[in-house]
Amino acid sequence: MDQQKRINSIEGIKRRKKRTRNARSFRHDTPDSFIDKKEVKTQNFISKKVKPKKRAVTKKTPTKLLQSRQNYLSSSISFFKTQWFWLRYIIWIFVISIGIVIFFNTREKTYITIRPHHEYMSVDTNIMLHKNPQEDELGFDIIAIHDEVSIPVIAEGIRDVQKKSSGVVTIYNNYSTEPQRLLAETRFQSAGGKIFKLGTDEVIIPGKQQDSPGTIQVRLYADQSGSEYNIDSTDFTIPGFKEVGLNEKYNTIYAVSEERFSGGYSGTEPYITDIQKQTLEEELRKRLQERLVLRLGHEKTDQLMLVKESAQIDIQDSYLTTGSGGNGDTLVQPGTIIAVLVGLDEFIFYIEDVLNTGEIPEFIIDDINDASITQYTEFDFESDDALEVTIQGELFTESLLDEDILKQKFNNQSFDDLGVVFNSMNTIDRLHVVTRPFWKKKVSNNVDNIYILYE
Repeated sequence: MDQQKRINSIEGIKRRKKRTRNARSFRHDTPDSFIDKKEVKTQNFISKKVKPKKRAVTKKTPTKLLQSRQNYLSSSISFFKTQWFWLRYIIWIFVISIGIVIFFNTREKTYITIRPHHEYMSVDTNIMLHKNPQEDELGFDIIAIHDEVSIPVIAEGIRDVQKKSSGVVTIYNNYSTEPQRLLAETRFQSAGGKIFKLGTDEVIIPGKQQDSPGTIQVRLYADQSGSEYNIDSTDFTIPGFKEVGLNEKYNTIYAVSEERFSGGYSGTEPYITDIQKQTLEEELRKRLQERLVLRLGHEKTDQLMLVKESAQIDIQDSYLTTGSGGNGDTLVQPGTIIAVLVGLDEFIFYIEDVLNTGEIPEFIIDDINDASITQYTEFDFESDDALEVTIQGELFTESLLDEDILKQKFNNQSFDDLGVVFNSMNTIDRLHVVTRPFWKKKVSNNVDNIYILYE
């Protein structure tokens, strides 16, 4: 009977629990304070009516343990299922990271940036330059620049002037098919009666061809000075033919001018005295020399070196340009400068060969601005084929490096050992090493993956 009551009591507790759970489930929208009170009452009621049982070890215990492990495994699987969205990204990131590391490790590179050693080298030696250089000889070029300067002049002197007019005429030979010769200073008479003459050379007039007379152009000069001989275009005859009775020649050999004769003058004109001209020429020559030297410096390109003291200036005779009234208005002074030039690249290569006495060049010339080439011996531009010069000054040199040797020295060196290798090399002033990937702490062990760069 007691057993039956106990069973009924337990069943009653279960039904009350069920109602309580249903009530809590149904009243999920009730205030929290109400739900908490119900839960407290239910818990108190259960704690008063049901006492906890002591765990007894029976033969069924291993089965419970197995079920516990299965429950743990199920909960783990459930966890992974719920968290798989994040876990798969973590796995992918891990796999990609490993791939990146492997990829960059197989493509390692080392970039070595170096600054070769620089120093100034003093030089003082003589060499030969050749106009037509052979192998292992240094050649030279010659530059010539012509220029002129002028200055306005107001003539200080007055002098008598007698100038004869002149002009160009066309002589026609309608007399014969044979050429006709006219002697020097043959007289021509204009239609107005003015006498003009040929120059100091004789003239041959071509013979006529069919109906076309032979022609030739010559210059005639007035027989007397004076402006009255500055005549307009007109016809001319040869009075000498008529004087000896050669009337047919007189009528068929004649001349015609197409332009006005000019230059005839009789009177006085201003002129530059010898003292005035000498003073002006001294000033012009000084200006001309400065101008020629300046032009030589400007027209010489950066790829050419000027041989100092080789420049020669040739001053020509000055001349006076006159105005329309016979007044001198400008004095002109022409001149030419000639100098010896050497190609810059050819000079550098030649000096490097001279100064690098070993089989392997130790340095190259980086700058020669502090060095000069000076003429050592006299030189005639027209006849001499060789010139001895002196090279003096400072040459800025750069150590010549063999990249293959550098790669072998730096190959597979750790960063800690690079300092020792660097200190042992006097041909490098600075060294900077960058590895790819960045976590590499030593130079690549493959020389093909080592790249030499220069500052």
